[in-house]
Amino acid sequence: GRSRTSSRRAYWAVAASAHLHFSYVLTYLYNTQHHNHIHIDNGRSGNGPSIFSTRSRTQIQAVQAICTHLWDIPVEVTGQWDGPTRNSLGRLLADLGQGEDLTDRATWSAFLTASIRRG
Repeated sequence: GRSRTSSRRAYWAVAASAHLHFSYVLTYLYNTQHHNHIHIDNGRSGNGPSIFSTRSRTQIQAVQAICTHLWDIPVEVTGQWDGPTRNSLGRLLADLGQGEDLTDRATWSAFLTASIRRG
């Protein structure tokens, strides 16, 4: 229903904010131990801003869920940096006036910041 959708949007806005600052963020998509909280760890990002890695299952899951729940762009949450994910994200990034390379720190930051605002 509506409240579930609203809660899901708020959840992913918070998760986007966490991903903006930390490279290691675990959500309910990671495993059942994280169904009731978001785990944030600066072990990878240290004191600097996070960067996106196409090898990070948790970051890819977040991108897929953010596209689906915040931008209304349905993307299957596979945790894989697959063609459908790249295509959907590419269109969104173009709409946001960004390049297509999410591994670029400025593009990653712009994507997450716009997603937080959208939430």
